[in-house]
Amino acid sequence: MITPSVIGGGASLLTAIGGIPWQNLLLILVAFGGIAGFLYWRKNADRKAVAKQVEGMA
Repeated sequence: MITPSVIGGGASLLTAIGGIPWQNLLLILVAFGGIAGFLYWRKNADRKAVAKQVEGMA
């Protein structure tokens, strides 16, 4: 069940985001995208390294 405090918190979060100038919001979104891309790239590289290591054992 969603309580009024959760709804109020969500509303204040939306108000805070709405108060950010769009240039800053774009910068934040680009930064999050860059971080997500980097983490995906690292995960992919690690997966390939493990697969190569396992292939070497077999």
